[in-house]
Amino acid sequence: TAASPLALGAILLTAIGSLGLKLDLGPPQADGVRRDAAWALGLIAMESQWQALAQALQPLAHRPQATSLRIDPTQNVFNQAFAQLYNNHSKSLRHFGSVVFETHGAKDAGIDHGALTRDFIAELAGHIPSADLLHNLYGDSIYRLAPIRFVERIRDQEGFIHKFPDVPQSSVPEDRLRFLGGVLARFFLGGSQTSSGSLPLASGLLPFAMDPRIYAALAAGVAPELKPAAEDVVALPECGGVAALLGNADGNASDIFKFFTKDYYEAESMRVFPLGMDFPDARASVVAACKRYVDAAWAKPINWVLEGWLQELGGQQGLGKRRAGREPVDFAEHLRGAMQRTEPLAIENLTGVSLTVSVADNVNGSAEDFMPTFEGALKEIRDGSDALRVLSGEMNAPWRPSGGDQRVRDVVQYWTGSPNYDNTKEYKLHVKQHTECQYGNYGVYASACDWRLDVPAACFQGGINLTAQALFYTAVMNGKGYGMV
Repeated sequence: TAASPLALGAILLTAIGSLGLKLDLGPPQADGVRRDAAWALGLIAMESQWQALAQALQPLAHRPQATSLRIDPTQNVFNQAFAQLYNNHSKSLRHFGSVVFETHGAKDAGIDHGALTRDFIAELAGHIPSADLLHNLYGDSIYRLAPIRFVERIRDQEGFIHKFPDVPQSSVPEDRLRFLGGVLARFFLGGSQTSSGSLPLASGLLPFAMDPRIYAALAAGVAPELKPAAEDVVALPECGGVAALLGNADGNASDIFKFFTKDYYEAESMRVFPLGMDFPDARASVVAACKRYVDAAWAKPINWVLEGWLQELGGQQGLGKRRAGREPVDFAEHLRGAMQRTEPLAIENLTGVSLTVSVADNVNGSAEDFMPTFEGALKEIRDGSDALRVLSGEMNAPWRPSGGDQRVRDVVQYWTGSPNYDNTKEYKLHVKQHTECQYGNYGVYASACDWRLDVPAACFQGGINLTAQALFYTAVMNGKGYGMV
């Protein structure tokens, strides 16, 4: 049943008040005058100005709700975030609110919400490769969208056979790739738009190298043209896209592109193509394999990633504002530098630029007395020592000789909730009074909401070695910045 003008006008008067707007009805009058105003408003709403008022009211009806996440850190965090943050109807990310970790049914909201958030985002970024979205197919530590190799080498009694696998048209659900694009956008936005659900963290979140072509596509907002080197496609120009995608990663594919001639066919036909296939058909089969591969390994997945990316940035117009006049090629390098961290954490920057040291009143010594020992302890954790290796064995923790940077990052993650160094933050070290600094009772404590690490003076009195053991033990046994061991 349609509402009367009087009822509709009364509703609009209330709504206008909720928007913080004022409607001048003149001096106070009797209720009849107000009824007349409501009636008039109702008539207006039924006519031309209804659309304008409805548009003003729309934010009230569509105010976004922040999503509270429940994450099991023992499982793939990216997959869990997709299940809870991705809106399948709008093909966009929900607004991020808070996170609670759940392990074996136990829920831990943590002492510090900020540290939980930083830890969640660090795990989210680190779990992208294991979510089967990007792949290090060629062992060159470059993660590509390609789901499989273009050419497989299978050994038989006479050597190797080249095989072109039947590339699936969609090996990864498109919504998961849209979600990846949205997550990358929020990583890039960082804390600049926390009110709209961005992820308030430092840059350099990706602990792996993405295919530079992905950054080029993100910077331009469209998938760039695949341009191979001219010598790669002399014999098979239709396969230039595959040659450009793979570069030098797959030498077997390059050989086929460069040497696919009648002589190559006659020498290798029985090792590449079905028995009895003539040269034109063999060539056509390679061309068809190339087209399938470019479509499934690049064209479709990168466009799904771009949909999610542009959705978060506000389309091409929003991307243009972020680019701020820079050419796409320059902006691609900026994106890679902002989002990717493949360099070791610079301890000197952390201790020399971002760190402030405070000393408890009942502790002898000044900040300058403790800084060298703390920096030396972090470097010993990075470089490794026999004492730390033994301590690792006592804790039943794996020791990786090449894992020095990760050990330092583990300490920083305990300290702040994130393994990433943020040069915009003030890291705090507090030297407190504590009579003991020994195995099982080191007394190191992190207050990640304040980016503060409390270390007993007794640890510093034991020198660099003991301080390193205290920090290493605490990071391994606790791992998060909301507890004390």
